[in-house]
Amino acid sequence: MDDNNFFEYPYSEFRDGVEQDFTENVRIKKKVFYKNVGIIAAGIICMLLFVLRLPSIFLWLGIILLIIGSVLFKNTSKNDEHLLEIYAGERKMELIYYTNSYRFKRVLNVAYEDILRAEFANNSYEKFRLCFKTSEDTNLSSFTLDNKKLDEPLENILEFDLAPNSLEQGFFLYLASSCFVIRNYNRKKIEKKFGTAEDYFDNIGADFFSPGE
Repeated sequence: MDDNNFFEYPYSEFRDGVEQDFTENVRIKKKVFYKNVGIIAAGIICMLLFVLRLPSIFLWLGIILLIIGSVLFKNTSKNDEHLLEIYAGERKMELIYYTNSYRFKRVLNVAYEDILRAEFANNSYEKFRLCFKTSEDTNLSSFTLDNKKLDEPLENILEFDLAPNSLEQGFFLYLASSCFVIRNYNRKKIEKKFGTAEDYFDNIGADFFSPGE
């Protein structure tokens, strides 16, 4: 991470608190997930008991439990959350990406000159992909949510979600292109969809700033 960052999200002084809140939320969702599985399993057991010629109340109880468990499971699954931390300097940046789906975090330190390909991965500008070469300044690592480093082979690619109407999305929409080349980047198309950089950051309640300011 550069000593002189022109962009920080979240700000360094709030970094530990944001990470702790996210990891705690992941743990809570994990507990909820297992409870939902338990409800569904109980529903299946009740229906099996009905098949064994026990009272019909077991059938209705099983159906109710299956419906409740399925609805809760669906709501928990679709509300997948992520956290993307961005610390961008003049010649390199650090990205820290957490997601509920993976149950771990990936940390990418990358020099802009080592980026081989950068692009938005969907038309809604809510997913971004970076391909890079490893060097003294560029490396990708994985850690558990308890900050234990994982020894696993990693490709030189990182794809991550961008929350809509957020500082993380704003960085890649308006600021990142001044640091490295973004494939098929079209500023006019972006401004037509989201407005100017000043408008975008103003709409999300943040101050606009650009590299070099």
